[in-house]
Amino acid sequence: MLRRLFLLVSGLSLLCCVATVVLWVRSYWRADYMVCSSAVAAGTDTYYPQELRRLELFSTCGQVEMGKERRPMTSVDDVEMSKERLWEVESSPTPLAPPIRGHFRFGFFYHASAANVGYGFERRIVLVFPYWPLALLTVILPVTGGAICTNSARFARRSAQGLCTRCGYDLRATARRCPECGAEAKM
Repeated sequence: MLRRLFLLVSGLSLLCCVATVVLWVRSYWRADYMVCSSAVAAGTDTYYPQELRRLELFSTCGQVEMGKERRPMTSVDDVEMSKERLWEVESSPTPLAPPIRGHFRFGFFYHASAANVGYGFERRIVLVFPYWPLALLTVILPVTGGAICTNSARFARRSAQGLCTRCGYDLRATARRCPECGAEAKM
Protein backbone atom coordinates (compact mmCIF):
# COMPACT_ATOMS: atom_id res chain seq x y z
CA MET A 1 0.00 0.00 0.00
CA LEU A 2 2.76 2.42 0.98
CA ARG A 3 4.73 1.53 -2.14
CA ARG A 4 1.74 2.24 -4.38
CA LEU A 5 1.17 5.59 -2.68
CA PHE A 6 4.85 6.44 -3.18
CA LEU A 7 4.61 5.49 -6.86
CA LEU A 8 1.46 7.62 -7.27
CA VAL A 9 3.14 10.64 -5.68
CA SER A 10 6.23 10.01 -7.83
CA GLY A 11 4.07 9.95 -10.96
CA LEU A 12 2.39 13.22 -10.00
CA SER A 13 5.80 14.74 -9.31
CA LEU A 14 6.98 13.60 -12.75
CA LEU A 15 3.96 15.29 -14.35
CA CYS A 16 4.79 18.50 -12.44
CA CYS A 17 8.39 18.22 -13.64
CA VAL A 18 7.32 17.86 -17.28
CA ALA A 19 4.90 20.81 -16.93
CA THR A 20 7.65 22.94 -15.36
CA VAL A 21 10.09 22.15 -18.16
CA VAL A 22 7.43 22.90 -20.81
CA LEU A 23 6.64 26.27 -19.18
CA TRP A 24 10.36 26.98 -18.83
CA VAL A 25 10.97 26.45 -22.53
CA ARG A 26 7.78 28.37 -23.41
CA SER A 27 8.95 31.37 -21.37
CA TYR A 28 11.70 32.04 -23.91
CA TRP A 29 9.13 32.43 -26.75
CA ARG A 30 6.07 33.81 -24.95
CA ALA A 31 5.50 36.00 -21.92
CA ASP A 32 2.56 34.95 -19.72
CA TYR A 33 0.91 37.16 -17.13
CA MET A 34 -1.85 36.27 -14.67
CA VAL A 35 -3.40 38.64 -12.12
CA CYS A 36 -6.11 38.17 -9.51
CA SER A 37 -7.48 41.45 -8.11
CA SER A 38 -9.96 41.88 -5.31
CA ALA A 39 -11.22 44.78 -3.26
CA VAL A 40 -11.40 44.75 0.51
CA ALA A 41 -13.47 47.03 2.68
CA ALA A 42 -11.38 48.67 5.33
CA GLY A 43 -13.33 49.77 8.36
CA THR A 44 -17.11 50.02 8.57
CA ASP A 45 -17.90 51.23 5.04
CA THR A 46 -18.57 47.97 3.17
CA TYR A 47 -20.16 49.37 0.01
CA TYR A 48 -17.14 51.31 -1.18
CA PRO A 49 -14.03 49.18 -0.88
CA GLN A 50 -10.99 51.09 0.22
CA GLU A 51 -8.13 48.72 -0.51
CA LEU A 52 -7.14 46.87 -3.67
CA ARG A 53 -5.28 43.57 -3.34
CA ARG A 54 -3.52 41.92 -6.26
CA LEU A 55 -1.72 38.62 -6.72
CA GLU A 56 0.47 38.47 -9.83
CA LEU A 57 2.25 35.66 -11.64
CA PHE A 58 4.54 36.61 -14.52
CA SER A 59 6.60 34.17 -16.60
CA THR A 60 9.26 35.26 -19.08
CA CYS A 61 12.90 34.67 -20.04
CA GLY A 62 13.28 31.50 -17.96
CA GLN A 63 12.06 32.96 -14.71
CA VAL A 64 8.87 33.44 -12.70
CA GLU A 65 7.85 36.56 -10.81
CA MET A 66 5.28 36.22 -8.03
CA GLY A 67 4.01 39.44 -6.52
CA LYS A 68 1.54 40.55 -3.88
CA GLU A 69 0.36 44.14 -3.75
CA ARG A 70 -1.94 46.05 -1.38
CA ARG A 71 -2.77 49.65 -2.11
CA PRO A 72 -5.57 52.11 -1.43
CA MET A 73 -8.22 52.79 -4.06
CA THR A 74 -7.21 55.77 -6.15
CA SER A 75 -10.16 56.44 -8.42
CA VAL A 76 -13.82 55.72 -9.07
CA ASP A 77 -12.71 53.33 -11.85
CA ASP A 78 -10.80 51.25 -9.31
CA VAL A 79 -13.90 51.05 -7.11
CA GLU A 80 -16.24 50.08 -9.96
CA MET A 81 -13.80 47.59 -11.44
CA SER A 82 -13.20 45.83 -8.16
CA LYS A 83 -16.76 45.15 -7.00
CA GLU A 84 -15.99 41.46 -7.52
CA ARG A 85 -12.87 39.37 -7.91
CA LEU A 86 -11.24 39.90 -11.28
CA TRP A 87 -8.96 37.47 -13.10
CA GLU A 88 -6.78 38.64 -15.97
CA VAL A 89 -4.68 36.35 -18.12
CA GLU A 90 -2.49 37.69 -20.92
CA SER A 91 0.13 36.24 -23.20
CA SER A 92 2.39 38.14 -25.57
CA PRO A 93 4.17 36.53 -28.51
CA THR A 94 7.61 37.84 -27.67
CA PRO A 95 9.22 37.49 -24.28
CA LEU A 96 9.61 40.70 -22.38
CA ALA A 97 12.70 41.67 -20.48
CA PRO A 98 12.87 40.18 -17.00
CA PRO A 99 10.41 42.16 -14.84
CA ILE A 100 12.82 43.07 -12.05
CA ARG A 101 16.48 43.81 -12.27
CA GLY A 102 18.62 43.89 -9.19
CA HIS A 103 20.86 41.74 -7.06
CA PHE A 104 20.25 38.05 -7.75
CA ARG A 105 21.73 35.11 -5.87
CA PHE A 106 21.61 31.94 -7.97
CA GLY A 107 18.77 33.52 -9.93
CA PHE A 108 16.60 34.37 -6.90
CA PHE A 109 15.45 37.87 -6.01
CA TYR A 110 13.23 39.09 -3.18
CA HIS A 111 12.01 42.64 -2.78
CA ALA A 112 9.58 44.17 -0.30
CA SER A 113 8.57 47.80 -0.41
CA ALA A 114 6.22 50.02 1.48
CA ALA A 115 5.50 53.65 0.75
CA ASN A 116 3.20 56.37 1.93
CA VAL A 117 1.69 57.61 -1.33
CA GLY A 118 -0.23 60.55 0.09
CA TYR A 119 -3.66 58.91 0.10
CA GLY A 120 -2.64 55.74 1.93
CA PHE A 121 0.02 53.14 2.41
CA GLU A 122 1.14 50.90 -0.48
CA ARG A 123 2.82 47.55 0.17
CA ARG A 124 4.38 45.25 -2.42
CA ILE A 125 6.30 41.98 -2.10
CA VAL A 126 8.01 40.40 -5.12
CA LEU A 127 9.76 37.06 -5.42
CA VAL A 128 11.60 36.27 -8.65
CA PHE A 129 13.12 32.85 -9.24
CA PRO A 130 14.25 30.77 -12.23
CA TYR A 131 12.51 27.62 -13.41
CA TRP A 132 15.49 25.29 -12.86
CA PRO A 133 14.99 24.83 -9.07
CA LEU A 134 11.36 23.85 -9.64
CA ALA A 135 12.40 21.31 -12.27
CA LEU A 136 15.12 19.98 -9.97
CA LEU A 137 12.79 19.64 -6.97
CA THR A 138 10.07 17.89 -8.94
CA VAL A 139 12.45 15.40 -10.60
CA ILE A 140 14.00 14.12 -7.34
CA LEU A 141 11.02 11.99 -6.28
CA PRO A 142 10.54 10.23 -9.66
CA VAL A 143 14.25 9.38 -9.84
CA THR A 144 14.27 7.86 -6.35
CA GLY A 145 10.97 6.10 -7.10
CA GLY A 146 12.46 4.59 -10.25
CA ALA A 147 15.52 3.39 -8.33
CA ILE A 148 13.36 1.81 -5.62
CA CYS A 149 11.14 0.07 -8.19
CA THR A 150 14.15 -1.25 -10.11
CA ASN A 151 15.79 -2.61 -6.96
CA SER A 152 12.61 -4.21 -5.62
CA ALA A 153 11.85 -5.82 -9.02
CA ARG A 154 15.41 -7.19 -9.19
CA PHE A 155 15.11 -8.54 -5.63
CA ALA A 156 11.78 -10.26 -6.38
CA ARG A 157 13.03 -11.75 -9.66
CA ARG A 158 16.24 -13.10 -8.11
CA SER A 159 14.36 -14.56 -5.11
CA ALA A 160 11.87 -16.33 -7.36
CA GLN A 161 14.66 -17.86 -9.47
CA GLY A 162 16.67 -19.08 -6.46
CA LEU A 163 19.51 -16.60 -6.97
CA CYS A 164 21.37 -14.46 -4.46
CA THR A 165 19.50 -11.16 -4.13
CA ARG A 166 22.75 -9.18 -3.84
CA CYS A 167 25.02 -10.60 -6.56
CA GLY A 168 22.79 -12.98 -8.59
CA TYR A 169 24.80 -16.18 -7.89
CA ASP A 170 22.89 -19.48 -8.24
CA LEU A 171 22.02 -20.68 -4.70
CA ARG A 172 20.43 -24.06 -5.52
CA ALA A 173 23.46 -25.98 -4.24
CA THR A 174 24.02 -23.83 -1.10
CA ALA A 175 20.79 -22.85 0.57
CA ARG A 176 22.01 -20.85 3.60
CA ARG A 177 24.72 -18.47 2.45
CA CYS A 178 25.99 -17.21 -0.92
CA PRO A 179 29.51 -18.53 -1.58
CA GLU A 180 30.22 -15.60 -3.95
CA CYS A 181 29.43 -12.57 -1.75
CA GLY A 182 28.67 -14.08 1.69
CA ALA A 183 25.12 -12.71 1.94
CA GLU A 184 22.48 -14.79 3.72
CA ALA A 185 19.98 -16.38 1.40
CA LYS A 186 16.44 -15.00 1.66
CA MET A 187 13.92 -17.57 0.53
